[in-house]
Amino acid sequence: SEVTFANIAARTSAGEAIIHKEFHLSSADPKLVGAENVRKLGRTNYDVADQLSNMGLEAIHPSAAKTLRQAGIPLRVTNAFEPQDPGTFIDEAPAEAPGVEMVTGLDVFALQVYEPDMVGVKGYDATILEALTRHGLRIVAKTSNANTITHYVDASMKSVRRVERDLAKAYPSAEITTRKLAVVSAIGRDLSGLGALSRGLAALDAEGIEPVAVAQGPRSVDIQIVLPRDTTDTAIRALHRALVEEATADESPRPAKSPQLAA
Repeated sequence: SEVTFANIAARTSAGEAIIHKEFHLSSADPKLVGAENVRKLGRTNYDVADQLSNMGLEAIHPSAAKTLRQAGIPLRVTNAFEPQDPGTFIDEAPAEAPGVEMVTGLDVFALQVYEPDMVGVKGYDATILEALTRHGLRIVAKTSNANTITHYVDASMKSVRRVERDLAKAYPSAEITTRKLAVVSAIGRDLSGLGALSRGLAALDAEGIEPVAVAQGPRSVDIQIVLPRDTTDTAIRALHRALVEEATADESPRPAKSPQLAA
């Protein structure tokens, strides 16, 4: 329905597309961090919407967002339970100031291929990607070094096992392992100059959480921290407190107005 909606908006050259949901787009799940601590996004862009989709949180279907973005049509996501609230406006504009807008998490499987003979040899990555694509696994994040490639995927254990079998046949001397983990991400239009990664790691360390892997791209729109699944909720609370609540501590509080508010 959202794809149809977006195509109608594009064909009619709409000035704005509006989607009514049962919640506000907010800085975290209020059930985790407390309704009094979440912040409504209010304004963001399609780049952030893409990052949210990657983490399993669709402000709008990715294909619909692509259609609206290409047509130059902004999107407004409102809470149907609060019709008087303007909701969150999404367009292509950059942030007026750097800041973390949302902290969220997603359960993943870490599919790791360790092969000492990989060093200096091309083709390993392509073969792994082909197997992941053939079995329909969605890649959330990836890390690699000289002899190890790890993909963090949103998939069922059954499909992960199928990929393992295919890779074992392709690389019989490789050590292929799978772990149940989670990716927790801090997302924003512009994270530059915030020290978000170091502050986030310090917040996790204070909670006794040791990350499995950490990634921050040069575009400074998100940081991804891979950690044990049983620490996800604690990690989200810690990161939200350090990167959102403390960053806006000097502002007037903007508590959630309804129980439907959710990331």
